[in-house]
Parts: sequence; C-alpha cells; structure tokens
Amino acid sequence: MKEKVRLHLQTAKPQFTDVIKNVVLAPWAMPKANDICSAEVLPYYGSNPEILHENFRKTWLFYPIIVKWLSERLNSNLAIKNSPLDWEILLGYWLFYTLDVFFDKQSTLESAFKHYEIEEVSLYHSGEIQVDNLSTYDFLHKLYGKPFHEALYSLIFSILYEENNVHQFQVQQPRALKETGKDEPAINFTRSYRYSFSECQFSVGNLRDCLGEPGHKEIPVIRPVSPSHCRSTRNAIATQLVEERICETALSRILAFSLPTCFLEGYEANVQLACVHYPKNIGLIYTSNSYAHNDLFKFWVVASRREGSKYIIGQHGNNYGNLKWNSTEEYELRVADHFVSWGWGHKKPKIKVLPSITLNQFATRCPKPNFGSKRILFVSYSLPSYQYFSHSLPQGNQHFETMLSWVDFIDQIIDFDVVFRPHMVNYNWNETEFIIEKCNPRKLPSISQGKKLLNDLKDSSLCVITYNSTVILQLIYANFPFVCFWNPDHWQICPEMEKSYQILRQNNILHDTARGAADFINNLDENIEVWWNSQTTREAIDKFCDSFLERNSNPEEKWKDCFEGILRS
Repeated sequence: MKEKVRLHLQTAKPQFTDVIKNVVLAPWAMPKANDICSAEVLPYYGSNPEILHENFRKTWLFYPIIVKWLSERLNSNLAIKNSPLDWEILLGYWLFYTLDVFFDKQSTLESAFKHYEIEEVSLYHSGEIQVDNLSTYDFLHKLYGKPFHEALYSLIFSILYEENNVHQFQVQQPRALKETGKDEPAINFTRSYRYSFSECQFSVGNLRDCLGEPGHKEIPVIRPVSPSHCRSTRNAIATQLVEERICETALSRILAFSLPTCFLEGYEANVQLACVHYPKNIGLIYTSNSYAHNDLFKFWVVASRREGSKYIIGQHGNNYGNLKWNSTEEYELRVADHFVSWGWGHKKPKIKVLPSITLNQFATRCPKPNFGSKRILFVSYSLPSYQYFSHSLPQGNQHFETMLSWVDFIDQIIDFDVVFRPHMVNYNWNETEFIIEKCNPRKLPSISQGKKLLNDLKDSSLCVITYNSTVILQLIYANFPFVCFWNPDHWQICPEMEKSYQILRQNNILHDTARGAADFINNLDENIEVWWNSQTTREAIDKFCDSFLERNSNPEEKWKDCFEGILRS
C-alpha cells in the first residue's frame, strides 16, 4: 500500500505541523534544522538510465515534427518563406531544451505518483506568464534558476493531474526574472569579409593572419528586439498544436508561451537590426558558442547563408563525440554546414577534424608541474539543480552522490596537500560548504579563491579531475599529470569510445571510484614524475588521442587549409 504524502514542487516550503510526510525533489530542497516539517527526497527516476535515454529519444522524435509545424505556422503568421533549417538555426536550441525539460518533469511527476499516494501538492500557481521568454539568452538564464522550473511544474501538474483530486496548496508566486546582460560595443563594418568569427573560445589574431584576411574582431553580442507577448497569437498556436495532434495540451502551452518573442513579435525588427550591426559575409562564419544564445547572430547567419555563406560550428568542450547521448551535439550537427571536432568523427561527412587552437593556446601558457611539491589540485564541477538538457552525464540527485565521493577521496589521501577548486558557478548545491562540513577536520583541503585554472596549477605536482571535462584535454595538450575518477554509470560513454577510456583505466589515469583514485595516488608517493613520464603512461595517452584528440603545436595552418577547402567546394 502506498504511503500518503504531500509533494513539494517548489523549494520555499511552508511550515506544516501535521503528520503527513513531506516529499521534496532533491537533497538541496530538504528542510533545514529549524524547519518544523520532516521530509524525504523523491526517488530519482533517472537512476534507471534507460528512462533518461528514452526521454532523449522522445525529444528527437518530436523535434523535427515540431520544427516542421512551427516553420509552416510562423511563415504564415509573418508572411515569409524561411526554410525549416532557417527556423532550426533560429529557434532550434530553445526547442530541444524545452522538450528535454518537459519530458524530465513529466517523468518526475510519474515517479512521484508511482511511489506515493499524493494527497496534497505544494506548488506555485503562476500560469503561462512565468514561462515566457524575451530571447534564447533570457530562456537559458531562467533555466539555471528555480522559479522557471517551479512554474513549469505548476503548469504541467495543473494540466496533467487535475483529475486526480489532489489538494493544491498554493504558495506565493515566484518573482519573474528580467533579461540580464549588456550589449557589446557595435562595430562599424565598412567592407565585406570572407571569414567571420563569433565567440570562438580562442584568440583569432594568428588564424586571421594565416588566412591572409586581417580585419574585424569577433562579432559583437547584441541583444535582439524583444517586444511583449501577443497573448491571442500564443493561445492560437497552443490550440492549433493540440487540434492538429502535434502534441498534448501541457506541452502545447509550454511551447506556445515560452517561444522567445524575438522570433515572433520581434522578428521583422531583428532581421533589420542584424543587417545594420553585422558585416556582409561572402564566405565562412565560424562560432563555438553563438549558435546557442546570440539570437541576433543567428538572424545574421540565416541571411548570410541565403547569399552562399557556410556556417561552421566548432567543438567547445570535452563532452562531444564521447557521450552515449547528448542533445546539444545532436542539434549542432543538424544545423551546421560543417562541424569542427578536435579529433573524433573522421568518418562523418559533416565533421572536419582539426587540432584545437583553444587547447594549444592553453598549453603555451600552462605552468610546468612541480614534482617536488606535495600540492594536489582537486578540480570539482557543478551542475544546475534541475535537469536542463538531456545528456548521459549525472542528473539531479546523482550530483549529490558525486559530492559524497569527493569527501571520500579527500579523507583517504595521505601525505598530500589537497587544494579544492570549486566550479565557477554555484547552482545551489553549495559544494564548498558541503566539503568543509563533511570532510574529516584533520583532512580539510585548502579552498581555491576563484583563481584561474592556470594560476591554480602553479606549484602543483598533480591534478585530480572529477568529471569528463575539458580540463583533461587541456592537461593532455600541456603534458601536465592528472588522475581522474567518476562513476561510469552516471557518465555513460558511447560504445565507439569505450575502448579508448578503458585504456586510461588500465593505466590508472581513470578510476571508477574515489577510493581507487586515492589508493593509487597514495601508492605513488613521490613517484608522480616517474609514473607520468613512463613509457606505458605515454603510450596510453597517445592511444587515447589517436581516436579522440588531434595534437599539433601549429594548428592554424591546418585550419587555413580546411577553411580554404570548404570555400572551394
């Protein structure tokens, strides 16, 4: 028989003195010591990775259907003739995120009703107004906070479960978020360019010199025109999505009202604004990040492609080509004319494999390891409190388990001084406070004070990495010794890369547990240099790079040859 509970779909829990058990979404939502109510955490549905993978498949089943439908509908509303790919470039990033988040919340609610008899739910009643967005940047900014997710839960619950006769305890409506950020200075472009760059993650000066086209800096980030919602238009879109059987009511209303206004109400103004602020491109446009949040850039890309420009997206981190599933990689490969990888995907027609300029520039500035030092740099990470898109990385409560493994590692280390490097963003997990509270007082690490990674590496003999991160690739390029560990059930690698990661395991570079990594480091004692420079370790790194990472100390020449080849094709 299921236990009767009160489910909290928001984090500002009211005080209850009755005997009904309270269930919260995650460890960070547990009551504090001075709270009256007792609570437990809802079992995480994603403990079964097949459900996570199935949600990913749902997203990419619905995605092309909705893109096609929105393309026809928006073209009709705006009296334009954009192709479905044009619309994917513009709003596809918002769309797949929205689908991923929706299916996650749907699965969470299904899990709650599976485990409990829910008598009461504590939520916000805010309606669609809390999920509206001015731009993709606005949407992504909200996605990392609590109010947007709490509003989504409220909307989904009120539509999908209103027939369950669950008493809805309404609490104060969350505060709406305003769009943040500022525009970069506009540049007066007086000529056309064969090569344009935007948010590349590397300095473009050397590459421009190599290409023989010195000129403008990277494309500026300028906020789009974002008028208010036209509620009648949004209601009509939601109704048509249901009537034409594209999706059911809850998803239709989320899609209709969260579609950023810059793509509908502000469409014409943004087409004109992009023409004013960005140059005429007659060749190739490259970015590593602007495809996501820079909407005015995307308007410009759509217009430039019509004139024959090629749209190139480049890899910007480690979680490409190695995950079992990854929505952002799926999207980028769909919309780019070509995709630049750092060493994987040789057989895929869209992919151009090039040595990373980003990693090479890091390596030239990276300090050498101090093998005489007992200092170990421990690089942690953080994830948003709520799932934000679908990929085979830790989600939700699994990050709490990861944090416990960090404590286990630090407590096991002997004769080394650990420096804990927090992630640059705190997503409400408060990892630093957690480490200070949970670690053995005699083993408390020093805490890095927000320095750059390059500064933190100084005087360190070894770096310990706790996630499948870009830091691994940076240190390979810089030849700086590292050991990493993570739970392979949480960080699921695609079958094509399993053999490469197994090579790292066999040579004690990668460990599946914190204790395994700590035991190995303790046994190294003062022999880090001997181990790192040994033939077996060097061969393991080389074999890993053969399938995943191309190394070159002068990458710009290869980029030049590749780009010129694209323009000739």
